[in-house]
Amino acid sequence: MRYSLALELPEAAKAAIHEQLAGTAAISKDLRWLDPANWFVVIRFLGGAQGASLAQLKRSVAEIAENVVPFSLSTGTLGFYPEAGPLRTVWLSMKDNEGWLRRLVDEAASRSRELHETAEGRDREFVPHIVLARAPDRAPKPGVRSELRQHRVQPVEFSVEALSLVRSLLKKGGAQYDVPFRAPFTARIAS
Repeated sequence: MRYSLALELPEAAKAAIHEQLAGTAAISKDLRWLDPANWFVVIRFLGGAQGASLAQLKRSVAEIAENVVPFSLSTGTLGFYPEAGPLRTVWLSMKDNEGWLRRLVDEAASRSRELHETAEGRDREFVPHIVLARAPDRAPKPGVRSELRQHRVQPVEFSVEALSLVRSLLKKGGAQYDVPFRAPFTARIAS
């Protein structure tokens, strides 16, 4: 079992993004397109969070969330990992409209020890995004990346109001996700 700190997208935002992506799955049958229910903006990958109890993780997530106000994000452009060579992942970038996302990421990074983050979660450069598709076993046909680059996604803006602890269980058909805890953003902006 692996854990991440993440932001959940509202259902209306998922529907708007999904509608814009209609037809992209037909470009490559070799990619496994994720169900919108499994779209998250991952803030910090914790890995196995070894030695941490669920209660400890919940407490840390709540403490991080109390220093953040609800804020907005908007979608950007399609991205690919890696940029060259066999394609493994298709993702959609996120824009930090108010600077709160960066603060949230920095706060989570500063607490990596108390979150019991494993080595696999450390030192990854943060690029806000949601994963849309993965190449499970084989690289997609040549040219898929350039075909997908032609697809433009109009910005979808949405509010995020909580930090979620997402648990993933890797299975043969892909990861299975659940959210055992959500901590609302409760900081207040001084006026």
